[in-house]
Amino acid sequence: MNDRPLVPLLLLACAAALLGASPLRPARRIAGLEHPAGLALGAGGRLYVSDFSGNRIDVYQRAAASGMRRAWTIEGPRTRLRKPAGLAVDARGDLFVADSGAGSILMFRRDARGDAAPARIVSGGAMALTHPYALAVGAAGELYAANANGKSIDVFARGAHGDAAPARVIAGPLTTLSAVAALAVDGEGRLFAADAAGRVDAFAPGASGDVAPALSIAGRRTGLDGPYALAFGARGELYVAQTGDARVNVYAASADGDAAPVRVLGGKESGLRSPTALAVDASGRLYVADYLTDAVTAYAPRAGRRVSAASRPVRAATPSPQPSPAAPARVIATKELHAPEGVAIGAAGTTYVSDFDDGSVVEIAPRRAASPGVVRTIAGKATALDGPAALALDTTGMLYVADFSGARVTAYAHGAAGNAEPARTLAGAATLLDEPSALAFDARGELVVADYGSNALTIYAPGTNGDAAPVRTIAGALTDLRRPSGVAVDARGDIYVADSAANAVTVYAPGANGDAAPIRTIAGRRTKLAFPYGIALGRGGRISVADSASDAVTSYAPRADGDAVPLVTLTGSRTRLNSPYGLAWDRRGDLDVVNVLGESVTIYAPGDAGNAAPAVVVERSS
Repeated sequence: MNDRPLVPLLLLACAAALLGASPLRPARRIAGLEHPAGLALGAGGRLYVSDFSGNRIDVYQRAAASGMRRAWTIEGPRTRLRKPAGLAVDARGDLFVADSGAGSILMFRRDARGDAAPARIVSGGAMALTHPYALAVGAAGELYAANANGKSIDVFARGAHGDAAPARVIAGPLTTLSAVAALAVDGEGRLFAADAAGRVDAFAPGASGDVAPALSIAGRRTGLDGPYALAFGARGELYVAQTGDARVNVYAASADGDAAPVRVLGGKESGLRSPTALAVDASGRLYVADYLTDAVTAYAPRAGRRVSAASRPVRAATPSPQPSPAAPARVIATKELHAPEGVAIGAAGTTYVSDFDDGSVVEIAPRRAASPGVVRTIAGKATALDGPAALALDTTGMLYVADFSGARVTAYAHGAAGNAEPARTLAGAATLLDEPSALAFDARGELVVADYGSNALTIYAPGTNGDAAPVRTIAGALTDLRRPSGVAVDARGDIYVADSAANAVTVYAPGANGDAAPIRTIAGRRTKLAFPYGIALGRGGRISVADSASDAVTSYAPRADGDAVPLVTLTGSRTRLNSPYGLAWDRRGDLDVVNVLGESVTIYAPGDAGNAAPAVVVERSS
């Protein structure tokens, strides 16, 4: 759990003269938030903001003098909030929260405040959601929800409660859903879904099963690049926030197909860096939650620059449908792997996998073993595991775990199993750890930690333990770090980072320190990077990246830079890739990939590419 103190609320207002001078500058800004992930507007202009890392909902009311002021919060143990994401308000003014950490949907009455218990909770075995993120409410009170980067949309009846099964499910190849990031319902009752792979689909009222969208906004002219949030204006115009290029596109109410936006809000003047949620009030004022700046920014009605025919954006073509799945050579069932995220491979070929939800690490025998499968598990109160996200092994075989929720790094002796205590724990204020998301060792034995929460790389001396300060920290505006989720170090000491919010791979020189600019950056439309979460270096220095939004692994030349085309791409239905988060190469050239939504580890033989089936799949039994 993130225990950072709340930062006092800051309200910044821009002068009216400045607003008149530029259609891009914000009218006002609410700062001091903790990774805002969701927005919703209630009665009387009430604005709800979900603080993903603060585990709370902030509620703002309009004030004549200062614009918006925080009126109260919903937070505390009785709220059950754990990584709240998408928000929605129904016609009665009740608030719905997609709680991604707890795997549930919480409903609070419109007057809820403080440590208030939810009036209803949709959660349990019949519910298909494990990491609900996207959320919308229809006019009749039906509830639409989807997992982060999921391939389906669950529809719950009005009043759904407890272990409620969805009344309908929208899923299947005809839907074209591949990485649902946001949901919204328009005035006609159509359900719009933003797909992080680069499209927005709309489904007719009552849509169910494997049904084609009623319309799809996709193509080169749309300029869609990592669409992540949706909202509708009073006239039906569609607002789409994009993390790929940090802007908001506005489309006409009639937009369909390869339609260009009519307005674009973005660029340095707008202040946007990673827009993740949107809301539009009755006057047309646009609110944008920015995950990277920890702020909500308000823009005047019709803010943004009009897009002329000569300057319409261009994006890569939408990929064609993939063939039906092919069976892997071997499938191994296990009771573990509820939410696998990190992976490391030992000298003997043993695979270690961290399970975020279970708070455990499982050890899987090599795929060439007579009986591959889970052979050991580290789990229990004494382990201190609370949201393990990434793994790394040092030269002695000691296993290091980046504990995202616990803000620490724990290390376990070789062969540790069961309720084993850590041999070392790196934690405390001096460590600067906030939300450690990835680990790697360099040739000198220094530990490199990518911290998702603080947008930093912290480097520790070999054997560091306790509340110890890093020997170096790479952080600051010049670094271009935007939610670093994966890290690897080559033999030269170059540090490679998967920046999920930037859709980029940034590379730093050996010994880099402070506000150091990357020496190389892999980014651009031709790279096909789509929310990269994991990174690993293969034979000859090949750079392999797990692209969670596009269900792909892309590999680049050792010294790749700029808008580089991948040397090899592993993707397609036969691969069984399903929101890949972590990956690792073994000494034989096998590639192990953990799939958080697929609840599996897929292992590929040397040379596998394209739509290749894995040699082995280790997956959770139903």
